[in-house]
Amino acid sequence: IKEPFEIAMPKWAAARVPDSLKPYLSTMPKWAIPLTIAAAAVFLISIPIMLVSAAAARNKDSSSLLDDTRPMISVAFAGNSMQFYNDLPRFMEVLSDNRISQNSCLHADATIVNLLQTGNGMYNKFNTDAAKLDIDGYSSNDNDILYDYGACTVHQLVFGTDRTIYNNWLYLNESKSMTDDYFGTAPSYSDGTNPCYEDPDYLQYTTSRFRANPPQWDYLILNDGVRAPGDATSRAAALETLAQAYVKWFNQTSSSVVPVFLHTHAYWTDFRNMTGLVDVPTFTSVTYEGYRQYAALLAQQLPSTQPPRIAPVGIAFLVVWEEDVDLWYKLFHYDEVHASPHGTFLQGCVLHGTLFGSMPPAAAAVDDDVSTLFSRARRMQPPTHKQKPMPTYEEAVYLRNVAERVAVQGYLPDSLTLYDNGESFETLD
Repeated sequence: IKEPFEIAMPKWAAARVPDSLKPYLSTMPKWAIPLTIAAAAVFLISIPIMLVSAAAARNKDSSSLLDDTRPMISVAFAGNSMQFYNDLPRFMEVLSDNRISQNSCLHADATIVNLLQTGNGMYNKFNTDAAKLDIDGYSSNDNDILYDYGACTVHQLVFGTDRTIYNNWLYLNESKSMTDDYFGTAPSYSDGTNPCYEDPDYLQYTTSRFRANPPQWDYLILNDGVRAPGDATSRAAALETLAQAYVKWFNQTSSSVVPVFLHTHAYWTDFRNMTGLVDVPTFTSVTYEGYRQYAALLAQQLPSTQPPRIAPVGIAFLVVWEEDVDLWYKLFHYDEVHASPHGTFLQGCVLHGTLFGSMPPAAAAVDDDVSTLFSRARRMQPPTHKQKPMPTYEEAVYLRNVAERVAVQGYLPDSLTLYDNGESFETLD
């Protein structure tokens, strides 16, 4: 007598039934056996479909990475600690899935004016394992290591050359105005943090690198001191420097580089004197007015192919302040001034929206492990400081949404005041 499972199906199919299932099948009615096996097969086939559907639902607000049409762009970064905390330039590389190539000239406490005088200040900050350069032939000592500090000066960053840097290793006359000596094409003094002053091997390396690959930038990201755009005196000095130095440079670049002002976030802390800043919305509004004046000046003096942009990071921070003040506090490092990983994530998404006109695909930007976006950082926070936590998946989704509303859709929070008469902190007293 044949076993029931042999009667109910062809022998070739019965031979593929696992031995562990035969006792169960032998107790079933003949008519139920094929139905049971068919149902099991449908279930197994449906598993990958359900997983794909779940992933699609999770990222339904973003196009697939396979359909990504973002162009390849080159971006120069010039600024201060609002950019080098958590290494914004390299963060943007990863966030854009390497559609951004970059270099930078960063210095602590830099302003639009004094960055032209000091140049790069990363010698004691980007000397980390993550910043090591895998190159040969530039070190005079086999034991020496070169690090990726960035360009030595803003002029070298923009043009790839700096005709005076070799002649200014120790000193330039600080009494000269910014309009003297080719608009500050080399640092006016050495403060011990410019890698090209401190390491002749790095000077040789970066000079040779730019000579072999002259920069062709699409965008220059530029930020002032955090309070400077809201201060009448500092704003006036920045406008003069923009008119006398940067306008000339922008007009000289063959790639028609587009200037992008990074409107940095307002903060509120007991660690610093906040007199005259009134509150977070006023701080944001007045500095935003300063950046609008910077952009308006360049718009008047640059061709239509180089329309300046503003990356409204400060406005995005203000939206979070309005909607979720507890999360707003998470945007800051322990010093309550600089960005935490939460803050840099929001900053990067806003900048991405400003450059590409869209958000990074959710499949790339929003993940259960946001730390992968910081995997190439040369330095996060000061090495003696405890690392702040990364955004959770839910927090990253919300922050990306805020960035999209502000940078792509033009949303303005209710507490923001759009000034139109050149208001500064002084005029509000």
